[in-house]
Amino acid sequence: MSRVRTFVAVEVGDEIRKNAVALQQRLAKANPDVRWATPDTMHVTLLFLGEVDEREVVDVCRVVRAVAGREPPFPLRVSGVGAFPNVRRPKTVWAGITDGTEPLQRLYGLIEEKLLDLGCYRKEERAYTPHLTLGRVKADGGHALAA
Repeated sequence: MSRVRTFVAVEVGDEIRKNAVALQQRLAKANPDVRWATPDTMHVTLLFLGEVDEREVVDVCRVVRAVAGREPPFPLRVSGVGAFPNVRRPKTVWAGITDGTEPLQRLYGLIEEKLLDLGCYRKEERAYTPHLTLGRVKADGGHALAA
């Protein structure tokens, strides 16, 4: 059976996408060596599962639907910019989440618990940090980030 690159994410609205693109355009002037996320792919990742057996994807979707279906809608606000692992040696350029972090962290914890029970997810070593990925620095483009 084949394996599928899998992650669980929250969609963002059109206004957030529009503002993120404007921010990407400003940042591109400081560091052109970034593969920028396209507006249609912008999202807030909750959990990255990696390569998952195709047969397990249905169970993953069932878990996510059940958990998310019990949670009320919530607003998201995106503000600020940063980079992983840091702005001096950026690999991932992101925008921060200022409103909505608590519901995102709650969803993360609830979904993580259920996926650990399924056995198709391995717990992350680092704490969950809600963010909107704007782009990934190309391998040879490790310039410092400036807005």
